Amino acid sequence: MIIDRIESDFAIIENGEQRLIVPLTDLPPVKEGDRLIITDGKYIVNNENISELQQKIKQREQALLNKKRSS
Repeated sequence: MIIDRIESDFAIIENGEQRLIVPLTDLPPVKEGDRLIITDGKYIVNNENISELQQKIKQREQALLNKKRSS
C-alpha cells in the first residue's frame, strides 16, 4: 500500500487497483509516497526498500521513453 496523496484530514492509499480513504488519525505520521503495511490491525510505515523501487520505476520510465522515440 502506498500513500498516493493527503487531502484535508484523509490519506488516499493505493493498494493495487483499489483506493482507500483513511482518516489521518488512523495512521502514524505519513507523507505522500510512504509505503504502509498492516500489522496487528495497525498501519505501519515501511519504506525499507524504497530506493530499490524508485530505481526500478526510473528504469521503466526510461524504457518507455526510449520505446516512444524509436516508434
